[in-house]
Amino acid sequence: MTRPRTRPRSGPSARKRCSILALAAVLSASFTSCKIGETLKPEELRAQLPTAPSFGTGSPEAVQSGWLASFNDDHLPDLVIEALANNANLQASAARVEAAAGHARQAGALLSPTVAVGAGAYAGNDAGGGNRGGAALQVSWEADIWGRLGSQASAAQSTYLAVELTYAYARQSLAAQVARGWFFCIETREQKRIAQEAVELYEQTKTIVDVMFTEGAIAKDDVHLVAADLASAREALREATGADIAAQRALEVLLGRYPSSELEVMGAFSELATTVPAGLPSELLERRPDMVAAERRVAAAFSATSSAQAARLPRIAITATGGAASSDFQSFGSPADAFWNLGANMLAPLFDGGYLESEVDIASAEQKEAVAEYRAAGLQAFADVENALTNDGLLKDRESFLVEALAENTKAWELSQAKFTAGEIDLLSVLQMQRRVLNARVALMNIRGQRRAQRVDLHLSLGGNFELESSGS
Repeated sequence: MTRPRTRPRSGPSARKRCSILALAAVLSASFTSCKIGETLKPEELRAQLPTAPSFGTGSPEAVQSGWLASFNDDHLPDLVIEALANNANLQASAARVEAAAGHARQAGALLSPTVAVGAGAYAGNDAGGGNRGGAALQVSWEADIWGRLGSQASAAQSTYLAVELTYAYARQSLAAQVARGWFFCIETREQKRIAQEAVELYEQTKTIVDVMFTEGAIAKDDVHLVAADLASAREALREATGADIAAQRALEVLLGRYPSSELEVMGAFSELATTVPAGLPSELLERRPDMVAAERRVAAAFSATSSAQAARLPRIAITATGGAASSDFQSFGSPADAFWNLGANMLAPLFDGGYLESEVDIASAEQKEAVAEYRAAGLQAFADVENALTNDGLLKDRESFLVEALAENTKAWELSQAKFTAGEIDLLSVLQMQRRVLNARVALMNIRGQRRAQRVDLHLSLGGNFELESSGS
């Protein structure tokens, strides 16, 4: 009867394990200058920004969501939904969120034990003799005593949240781009219509002038003046047509369509709401996704610094291995073939030429950079709102002045036509008044487009959500 072979059981004794831990404690005493785990709370970060009790203008009431509805445009929500579904840049931003989530999961996985299994078999005629086989299960885990791995996981999680919030702001920015693009399409279409009416008006004037010249009622130079104005009007129509086509194509690209300039532009500008609630400056930092993203980047930088500081301290890893090995396949798996190992390993950096210290310096500098960038972004966010509120009021005043100017120019033109018919003034005076009316109409349409684009910028700067119930999330 063959006597079963036994394998020696290996593993450090309790005394050895205690010696390793004691050595780690002694080595760590030399790193007492390390300050690990420092952080900056969000409220402390926001407190570094100069602020005001309220915005200079605008209502302090709470910022309203669903700002797309405030434009009372039936076509705009559908265009935004289409862009959110098809815009390539937004899809790239969404992919970055997925990648950041993967990095966060990857960093978090380092805190958990790793389990691996291995097996093998071979045949031969060496001194050991015969066929051999074995299988083993290995479990390893690093004891995160100083929080290095935890800080890495925290940094990755904060980075993921920052990327996710950046994506949220990208969605808001895309909605704003579509709204501005749509309003610009309406503006250029109206400018084209005005240019077409100008051509028709000068054509009618030329017909009348030609008859009057034939009858000897006017001089030849008046005929040339009208012909020159007609040519200029036709050139302006071509320019307006080009702007109309370019505006359509720009919006089609945002929508993910082929830029064929076949967008249906219908309707005219609707009336704007008189006021927009602006909330308080202190609320802006917590509401705007890009500002909260900057806040998360600061948190990631602090965690990265903590991880770099902890990397200078000893690392302790515990490994356990268990399995079976035998040269007899028929008896493989019997208790006599089993073996196990339990080990604790420590790695303490002693000299690396200053590499780890440089890592701490780099992380600390990037931490300062993140804080400074947050302050810069916060001040710019305040400026965005203040400028948008100021411009909103200024453009409203300018529109009212242009409405008045158009009305007065129209009255003067009508009077000049009557005076020309009565022979009191020459044709040049009539043509000048006619140009003033056309220019006033163009300027009024332009300022109306600017007002709507500026109103979109105001909503975006306030950080209010654009979502409608029908647009999903």
